[in-house]
Amino acid sequence: MKISREQKQINRQALLQAGLDLMSEEGMKSATMSRIAQRAGLSEPVIYKYYPTKDHLLVEYFAESLNQAIIKIEALPDFATLTFSEQIQMLFDAQMSEFEKNKKFVNEAFRQLFLTTMSGSLTYLAQQRQIYLDYVRRLLEAAVAVEEFPAPPGQQVVCELLWDFHLGMTYYWLNDDSVGSGRPFLMLDKSLGLFNDLLKS
Repeated sequence: MKISREQKQINRQALLQAGLDLMSEEGMKSATMSRIAQRAGLSEPVIYKYYPTKDHLLVEYFAESLNQAIIKIEALPDFATLTFSEQIQMLFDAQMSEFEKNKKFVNEAFRQLFLTTMSGSLTYLAQQRQIYLDYVRRLLEAAVAVEEFPAPPGQQVVCELLWDFHLGMTYYWLNDDSVGSGRPFLMLDKSLGLFNDLLKS
């Protein structure tokens, strides 16, 4: 029996949430695919249609957290009036806010996916990286259009540098133990201030 697109999305979200809940509670090794499917109220064969492995489920989580961060900041009434560097900072803040709900789990998942091998990192990061690059490119073009700064040479390189910076700051934030994650946000603020000065020069 063919299921609707809406039902497929419901199943996908149910499996994603069940997987995150189970892995957060019991760790990634204990959360088997069959138990994730059971928790979502679906049969085991169904989960493999959406997520062939637990790593695929984690990849979906990281991409979804970035999408949710974008939706959150775009909904702010004054977001378009902020400077480019302020927008980048808000994007980082919003994604870390998503991660804060399950910081210990996110740290473990981040290490498993992105810090194992270079080839694995590139594969798993591809989806989230593309979402980030497309969005930041749009913000950059809007900033140039209102003459916040001249069009930088190699806009793609600028976006890629910011992606690398975002990834490094995420790892720093996940492993920081300062009160209120003060150190990463201070470093982010100072670094983006310097980056903004370079764009304007």
